[in-house]
Amino acid sequence: PRAAVAMADRVRVRREAPAEIHRSGVLTGGFDLNDVEFEVTERKFFEEDGSGLLVVEIRNADAAVVNALRRIMIAEIPTLAADVVGIMANSSVIADEILAHRIGLVPFNIDPLTVRRTKRFHFDLYKRCTEVGVDDKIMSSDLKWVEDVDCEDGYKPTIRPAPLHDNILLAKLIPGQEVLLRAQLRKGEGKDHAKFSPVATASYRLMPHVEVDQEKAAPFASEIKAACPRDVFDIEDSGKLIATNPRNCTMCRECIRPDGWNEIITLERDPSHYIFSIESVGVIPPEEIFRRALSKLKLKCIDLNREVRELLKGEN
Repeated sequence: PRAAVAMADRVRVRREAPAEIHRSGVLTGGFDLNDVEFEVTERKFFEEDGSGLLVVEIRNADAAVVNALRRIMIAEIPTLAADVVGIMANSSVIADEILAHRIGLVPFNIDPLTVRRTKRFHFDLYKRCTEVGVDDKIMSSDLKWVEDVDCEDGYKPTIRPAPLHDNILLAKLIPGQEVLLRAQLRKGEGKDHAKFSPVATASYRLMPHVEVDQEKAAPFASEIKAACPRDVFDIEDSGKLIATNPRNCTMCRECIRPDGWNEIITLERDPSHYIFSIESVGVIPPEEIFRRALSKLKLKCIDLNREVRELLKGEN
């Protein structure tokens, strides 16, 4: 490879705390993003809109690169959200600022790549409770797109703009109460406000490695298996204790806490192998969030490389 990535040995996890952590993540021989490997290992769908969980394994990478991806997903992938809410009437028990905040957190089905940063979208909401003895609910589905205003500049959407989910409760009304407002949406990023973030969570952890000393494990096999809350271990028909699901390990150390068990079970983490989890709110599928974060990271590296070259050229 162009730049071989030589990572330090695995981090040993002992009963008291991780050991030899000063050696983890040390790179020698250079580092090249082209050496990083990605593999999708899990995909769960929560809704028909494409929201869900994506788990990606990242190999031959440093924590700085993986954490940069995480921060870009959270703070630099743009979406649209309500930024200004003009409330003309609100006789409900919810204060104006709380209602505006709740509307700001509602996701919309507008792909940010299809609109300019200066584009604004407007949604009206009017609800009045008139029936005696009935509590009326204001849902996200009550936000109606103001087409006449938003299409004056020639904008023609392929999908009618609307809240991504119709069942988000915004407020409750009793007879005689009403709410009248207009919300204005704009394009923004998570670093401006968390409501613009396309992910619910984006996190990573080091790949666990679990090794069993078969000779010493025989007398304690059933006890060690029962002690693990994550079903990492299993016992074969021969009575042999094996780690069948090492990826499930959270390093709770229950399998090495009793006296003598730390000589039977070896817990380690690989500092160059990461399990990356992305949970989307649904506006952008997690696969697309990952791709856009990679593209943005690549552009950042290109910009940094250009600035460093210009700086060195100036010194010469």
